[in-house]
Amino acid sequence: MHSKIGSRGSVVSRNSSSAVVFASALIAGGVAGVCDAAELNVPSKQYPTIQSAINAAVDGDVVVIAAGEFTESCVVQGKSIAIRGAGMDATIWNAPKGSRCLWMPFLDEKPLTVSDIQFAGFSMPYNAAAVDIESTGAHRVSRCRFSSSGYFALEVFGPASIVEACEFVGNFGQALSMTVPQGTQPEIQTVRGCTFDSNQFQSGASAITVYNTILRVEACRFIRNNFPTGNGIAIELNTGQLLVANSEFCESSASSISGSWTDEGGNTFLTEPCASPCPADFVTDGTVNAADLGVMLNFWGTDGSGYPGVDLDNDGIVGAADLSALLSAWGPCPQ
Repeated sequence: MHSKIGSRGSVVSRNSSSAVVFASALIAGGVAGVCDAAELNVPSKQYPTIQSAINAAVDGDVVVIAAGEFTESCVVQGKSIAIRGAGMDATIWNAPKGSRCLWMPFLDEKPLTVSDIQFAGFSMPYNAAAVDIESTGAHRVSRCRFSSSGYFALEVFGPASIVEACEFVGNFGQALSMTVPQGTQPEIQTVRGCTFDSNQFQSGASAITVYNTILRVEACRFIRNNFPTGNGIAIELNTGQLLVANSEFCESSASSISGSWTDEGGNTFLTEPCASPCPADFVTDGTVNAADLGVMLNFWGTDGSGYPGVDLDNDGIVGAADLSALLSAWGPCPQ
């Protein structure tokens, strides 16, 4: 690790190994000429805000956001960069009232990489998303959680874009929109290893909507969408093609996919709740902790029907036995 004076006149930290990996990824995606990648740390004396780091970044740079909570509405325009947090449980990016968290306008073909962040609280009442990546580059969104957002939580344009290992939990609109502009040459977009849990939709909405693209959904899990009733539409094919493989649809049926789609095998449709290796992890964040205890206490003394699964021993009442089971499972869930 060393520091050097960059062409922008500021001291930036550069990690040669991460630079090589990121530069290779960008070149593979069609962005050549990147030989070194700066890490711009937020918050820092040079970059007190996420937007200040984005403004200073050039192609190939990585905006590194520390653990903590941030409330900003940021724009990336005309540059291929990565934005990386400290983990979806550690870096929380809240949307300011009436604004997105992150927007990349539809003006160029630059790819954007976003990873290891939780995005929350988006509530704009029209066609926008908490993270709205409208550029037509080949984007990648990895290991992010989208929660408590309305309309769209994540919208991704761009052929060959990938959304992977993300969680969409407790949103109040369509969780994910995958699309490309009309007339764009079709390439396969991919959603893989993602979980869609307890999202609530307006009439006709869905966990994933597909527009004008070829989308492959693989190894994903759809749980209690249109919560708490379940049986919501998991994937809606508006226009384009949809391929689904090795995915699990719980408290649902095959009709939860709207439109003509190709079954590539390994899919499971269950009318009952999904089996869980960690049933006390009500908020599905991989750990039994205070958040799950809060859910249980909120439904204490009820029959548990208001939050399916909270009555852990299925005796018809949320009480001391369920609390004991939750405390016995306290900590990280088994892998």
